[in-house]
Amino acid sequence: MKNKRGYNGVIVVCLLSALFSHTLHSQDLLNRRNDRFPYVPGKIISYSDAGYKGTVYINEEVLPAKLGTKSKVDFLRYNAYLDRMEIKKKGEMHYLGDFLDTPVHFTGTGKTYQYLRFKDKNEVKNGYFVLVHRGTNVSLWLKERIILAPEVKQRTSFDTYKPPTFKRLKDQFYLVAAANPAQPIPSRKKQWVRFFSKFDKDIETFIKQNTMDVGNREDLIRIVQYIDQ
Repeated sequence: MKNKRGYNGVIVVCLLSALFSHTLHSQDLLNRRNDRFPYVPGKIISYSDAGYKGTVYINEEVLPAKLGTKSKVDFLRYNAYLDRMEIKKKGEMHYLGDFLDTPVHFTGTGKTYQYLRFKDKNEVKNGYFVLVHRGTNVSLWLKERIILAPEVKQRTSFDTYKPPTFKRLKDQFYLVAAANPAQPIPSRKKQWVRFFSKFDKDIETFIKQNTMDVGNREDLIRIVQYIDQ
């Protein structure tokens, strides 16, 4: 059987690309660049000819969007596998510079992404989140995730080869309180109550009285609104 190209090489390229990209701080650079989207020179990594299945994008279509408060409209899409925004410039796709705390608003869909600090176990990282609800002091966000599942090789004549495949994971809700990094909201009921009790001691009673459902978007919004009172 013809050997299939593995995915390790592309992952190495992705990591090297990340080392050369810079996290840009929003307002200072945006003010200097006027209405232009700063972007990382060089074409994006393409997976189309590498024997992969699936997609790295939440939406493969390049859509109109605005950065921060700027009026200029450019065309972007979100690469959930690399956690990068891609921008179209002169007919070619490039990576958008990463701006902490600056929204990227897709005008057609009404969807807003923002590059935030977030907790990942014992580390604080940066990444893009979708705004679900913005309160005065507490906000609810959603993390979209795509992983690359490894290839499954044909070990016997009865096996079927499966190429490396991009798969979307279940979206993860996060809570942002004040200026702290985004924190993942647990999916289990007991952990859920314990998590929200850190922000309001009466939240357990509120959850029980209103029969809240773990992972339900509307219920999470109501909880965030209650905490934010």
